[in-house]
Amino acid sequence: MGSNPLRNVPGLGPIFESTTVRRLSDRMHRGSVVNAAKAVWEELRHEAESVKTEGGTPDISDLADRIATRLRTPTGGRPDAPCAINATGRLLDPRFGSPALPTAALDAILETAARHEWRTMRPESMEAAEASKSENADADSEASKPVPEKTSEQRLAKLLGAELARLISHRGGAVALAIRSVARGKELIVARGDLLDLSVRTDDGIQYAGGTSDDDFEPDGYSVPAAIEASGAVLREAGSVNRTTAADYAAEFSPETGAVFVLLRGGASDTEAEHEIERLREIVSAARERKVPVVCDLGAASLVDMHALGVDSIPHATDYVQAGADLVILSDRYLFGLEPTAVIAGRRVLMDLVDQSPMTRWFSLDPLRRKAWDAVLPFCGDSHRAAHELPLLLLLTTTIENLRTRASRLRPLLESLPHVDRVEQVEGEAELGADVRRPTVRLLVKMRERTASATVMDLRGGNPSVAAFMEGDAVAIDLRSVFASQDRMLIDALARLEDAAETPTDEVEESDVANEEA
Repeated sequence: MGSNPLRNVPGLGPIFESTTVRRLSDRMHRGSVVNAAKAVWEELRHEAESVKTEGGTPDISDLADRIATRLRTPTGGRPDAPCAINATGRLLDPRFGSPALPTAALDAILETAARHEWRTMRPESMEAAEASKSENADADSEASKPVPEKTSEQRLAKLLGAELARLISHRGGAVALAIRSVARGKELIVARGDLLDLSVRTDDGIQYAGGTSDDDFEPDGYSVPAAIEASGAVLREAGSVNRTTAADYAAEFSPETGAVFVLLRGGASDTEAEHEIERLREIVSAARERKVPVVCDLGAASLVDMHALGVDSIPHATDYVQAGADLVILSDRYLFGLEPTAVIAGRRVLMDLVDQSPMTRWFSLDPLRRKAWDAVLPFCGDSHRAAHELPLLLLLTTTIENLRTRASRLRPLLESLPHVDRVEQVEGEAELGADVRRPTVRLLVKMRERTASATVMDLRGGNPSVAAFMEGDAVAIDLRSVFASQDRMLIDALARLEDAAETPTDEVEESDVANEEA
């Protein structure tokens, strides 16, 4: 007799000790969590009985994610509200908006939103909260007061190793605000090669103006010349388009110089990152001889040390802050969802000027995003904890062995569907950005009577909407961007294609899909 595939499945004890399930148990009735766990076990038994699974059994994190998904979707993993599964392999895809929210940030946002609604519906409670400033104020009034803005920003400054830090609603606004604070009405020295339009994405990783569709635009991008104009500084170009050294910046110094602006691209490797940091140190050294402040835009840098997680191509913000720039701007696109948020960090005397600028109020962070930062920042200093708490990092750091196990488990389940001809398992690379790639596993699903283009279109129009792509005559599903908790939903989405009426796909539709994927 063959071995029972359920024999190696972890027991309920270890599963309930996992962070995901423990957090759910704290907020929900334990009986509900137990019932969800039993339902997941029934799914595993059904999978084992319906087909001989070639791969390994799910680990604790996979089971915990499936239990969490069932608890959050009362219909057992098939939510009533529309949802999407990103099976393209692109972890940061503008078509899917921002990354998924961490549970801690989502809970904080819901709590804040609920409290705001309560205060809005009861004006008398707002008046009581504003009037009660004594130590004996009642608990409801204290709970309805906003969290002091310094909470997350003090943590942020300590994490970056800066004297002060501020959260700004947009990266372009942060750049304009920083430049205005130190160089309004004065000359701003900028390398000719840094005068780019960063709002447009290109395949070579460098961004230029002239995008032709909404998908080309970066959510946290901005135009460097436009930000300089908005700041009120006078542009003074230095060096050449291809290369600008510290000596080129120094050659442009004059009594009218207010600051130096440096745009960094983020090194694609440790060697390139070290070269960028060394170049920044040289520019800072030349500027300090003339007592000129340096404003540096790091772009998308991570507050989490990705080197500790085996990802060397994502710059660590702290390394660049320690290079000595007086004001540093970075984006949080490697952290969590919502609209991308920017950070200004630097010397206290210059940050005081930032606080005094009237532009600060224009780009202040809304309470929901600030509350989300309060919830996420505490574990950003611990790389391994952040990799479990932040959904984007969870996908990014999933091992190739884990993806192979999931693929080998999904493959026979998909092949058991009557309208699926065969499923091939291949390996390749998935993209986080232009310079960040991770090994991945893809499932190439070939249908019996349905074309790949028609299948891709039907999957996108379903619920959940599955964004797959065509690879030859097969539908490709990249597991690097699919959460383990979505595996069951992925199988259900493909299974529902059997019931859908076969609709002929004309050449125009096939051409549209091919062009979109290209």
